[in-house]
Amino acid sequence: MENKKILNSFLLITAVTLLSACSQFTTEDPDNPIVSESEEEVSDTETQAEPRTYMAINEDETFETINPTQFETLEELKVGSMIYEGLYRYDEEGQVQEGVIDGDFEQVNDNTIRVKIKSDANWSDGEPVKASDFILSWQSLVNPKNQNYYSDVLNNTVVNAKEISNGELDPSELGVQAIDDKTIEIKLVDSIGSFESLSTLFAFPALSPLPSHQLSLKEVADFGLKSVEAVTNGPYTIASWTTNWQTWTYSKNYEYWNESEYDPTQISVQVTTSNEEAQFLLENQYLDIANVKSNESLNQSLFLQFNNYRTGLETETPFADERVREAIVKSVNLEDIIESTSLDALSISDTIFPGVSSDTEGSIYDQETANSLIAEYLAENDLEAIELELLYTDSEINSLIATEIQNQVNENLDGVSLNTRELTTAQAKEAVSEQNYDFSLINRGSTETEDELVYINQFMSNNSANNTGFSNEDFDEVIEGISFAKESDESALEEAESILIQNYVVAPLFQTGEETLFGEAVQGVKGTRLSPFNDFSSITFEPGEYTIPKKIEEVEE
Repeated sequence: MENKKILNSFLLITAVTLLSACSQFTTEDPDNPIVSESEEEVSDTETQAEPRTYMAINEDETFETINPTQFETLEELKVGSMIYEGLYRYDEEGQVQEGVIDGDFEQVNDNTIRVKIKSDANWSDGEPVKASDFILSWQSLVNPKNQNYYSDVLNNTVVNAKEISNGELDPSELGVQAIDDKTIEIKLVDSIGSFESLSTLFAFPALSPLPSHQLSLKEVADFGLKSVEAVTNGPYTIASWTTNWQTWTYSKNYEYWNESEYDPTQISVQVTTSNEEAQFLLENQYLDIANVKSNESLNQSLFLQFNNYRTGLETETPFADERVREAIVKSVNLEDIIESTSLDALSISDTIFPGVSSDTEGSIYDQETANSLIAEYLAENDLEAIELELLYTDSEINSLIATEIQNQVNENLDGVSLNTRELTTAQAKEAVSEQNYDFSLINRGSTETEDELVYINQFMSNNSANNTGFSNEDFDEVIEGISFAKESDESALEEAESILIQNYVVAPLFQTGEETLFGEAVQGVKGTRLSPFNDFSSITFEPGEYTIPKKIEEVEE
């Protein structure tokens, strides 16, 4: 009986906390406050009496920007897919579909294509989408001064992209030009081998256009930090958001060329911190769609990234020695992490590519070898011990995994003291870009080849985004041979990944996925989850009794 009282008390506290979070669904734009009645003037019964007329969903991460050239995280890519549209886009099943492109690529010669933009493709303010919008975006993306995460997505594919991202040429020399307001000409590094591969590349949200009628090159870097006055060209606009807010709102973009295919007119988003919270909100009709972690459909990877060189420091990091990196990896038992944390949504992985099936039956845990490697390193460097730090971002899963890694390393490795540092996504991005870290727990999600290539590209010796100091001629040679103008070569990506893993530059840990749970007000769902990049073209939202938030009854002690 005592246990039941404790559980009931816990549920009541949880319910109050979650319902408090629900009130954030109406969060205002910071620069456009809405005058409303005070909480004292509106009772709980009154606020819950009427059905919600907007669709409510959750996400598990905040995000930092709505500037497509500055996207990095999966959450930013998902938001970008909602509010922008490139030449192509992903549908709700993750398939590449026509975006603002009118027809298909027109082949001019062996390595040149032209793209027509739809005549009715407009920005949310009614201005037409132009070729100059794409050129502004792509030139800004590859400009090394902007230090964009996806700055090399066009490398090996578009003429001069690599040279620009390496600082050898000016962004204006990128192999793209506007033939007229609605026509883009693109010069490719190689002769055209696959229009399908190119369409996959140009569906990537980081290659969405920018509103050139509002921005100049100088202003691009400052664009996207809040939703006020944001101009978008996708199915939805965004409001009630600024950097790293926990809530935001999508509103239907009636200027979008295909707006009739999108039924929900307003979508409210709430960041949740756990599966339990998301499911609670769905069951009590505060959410209509709940995204929860699951290992049924793997589309996210968690792995370690080591920094074997740090600029601006008098002494190099111990991770400059491969033995130290290997020792850390072999001192961690992944099976024990799953068991001790009860994170059943995790699957042990031997790859950093999310969604790739793994035959791994267990980790490469080898405590004896790990201690031998550390002993050799300490003896050679006349050290008694070393102190290291693991950086991770502030999510429930990351926190649990980082804590377990810390506990195991400190318990299993003689002569190593491991600390952890929790940062926001923005702080972590800055620390890694400045090489102000020892090693980091990376969480990235995608199932698409272009993201795999972009991520792995950054480890090339001359890449300005290489924040590890890793340099390997064999690796560089493999990456040099990959281009989106050619047929996709999965074996080359696997070979490049293998080099990284064998050199302990990265260390795969787990894969997980995202399962989508749908409330009864959501109709027309074709699958068990939304694609990695959200799309709501197949969904019908029918407010009614299923969208009246349930009143949480008091629980007796």
